[in-house]
Amino acid sequence: MKLIQVMLLSFSLVVQATGEFVVIGSHEPIEVVVGDDVILPCQVKSKDNVTQQTVPFYVTNLTVEWRLNKTKVHVYRSRADYPFSQDQRFKDRTSLFLEEMAHGNISLKLTNVTQNDAGSYTCIVPKLQFKKGNVTLIVEPRTTKDEKQKIDRPDPVLPGQDAGIVIGIIATIIVIVVVIVVVVGLIYLSHQRCPTLRSGTQAHQEDNQQAIPLNHVGNTNDTNAL
Repeated sequence: MKLIQVMLLSFSLVVQATGEFVVIGSHEPIEVVVGDDVILPCQVKSKDNVTQQTVPFYVTNLTVEWRLNKTKVHVYRSRADYPFSQDQRFKDRTSLFLEEMAHGNISLKLTNVTQNDAGSYTCIVPKLQFKKGNVTLIVEPRTTKDEKQKIDRPDPVLPGQDAGIVIGIIATIIVIVVVIVVVVGLIYLSHQRCPTLRSGTQAHQEDNQQAIPLNHVGNTNDTNAL
């Protein structure tokens, strides 16, 4: 087992001495919602000057660092994670894919993402010639994503929901028609009662007019009598 490790290390040093090393991050920003997990991609590759083909680079024996600006997010050193220099807010939330590092994969997994995790990350392999790759992380509030999903995907119509909507519309129309009929009926009845009231008033006025001359005549007779 040790012999294999020595051979792999020797191969790594030979490639390092003769090849061109590239740490590749992500050209596109990575988006995640608060509370979810995310993988920040980063790959170490060696470019063969003869075949012009890009092949994976063995990174297991090298130091790997992930940083957010100047904050140390994750450190891998001496073939193991090195949490002592890690910022406390990333404690127990970061990990590398150790089995994939033999193929040049130094991607970082970040769990339970917070809004403060957003920013520009850098994956670094200090011993390589082109040692840095960048990844931009965008963190969205969960409510924002939920609202976007509601807009993009309207709520599905449940079986029988269309029939219920139609019945509700018909019931509303019936209520409106009934109200209109009642109002028209009341208006019609009020108009029918108005002539009767006017006739009664006129008759009362005529009686009063007839009563005045009778009183006047009576008063005249009394005066003549005196």
